[in-house]
Amino acid sequence: MTSTEKILTEKFEQSRIVCWRDKKSELHDEFAALNLPGVEKIEVRNNEFSILYRVLRAEPDTRFLIFTAGEEPPENQQHSLPLVIPESPAAPPFRAYSRSHRRRSRR
Repeated sequence: MTSTEKILTEKFEQSRIVCWRDKKSELHDEFAALNLPGVEKIEVRNNEFSILYRVLRAEPDTRFLIFTAGEEPPENQQHSLPLVIPESPAAPPFRAYSRSHRRRSRR
């Protein structure tokens, strides 16, 4: 189990929905390679409404990891939806960093 899988497994003990925003668009390969039994991985690609329907109505008991690449748009341009599915204080959003960022931050 990778360190990312371990952290995400802990997040899923607190919440059935975990949102992962990759601000620098560097971690898609890591997302694609994740093996999280019992968790559906979804990538946001201009499909926010279908994701919302699936997560909140169609599969209300399923665990989801929702991956979004890129910076968050300015608030006045967020016309697609609040797929910042309401985050509970017990389950803040997941943040991951590239290996180069991890090395820099340890120095």
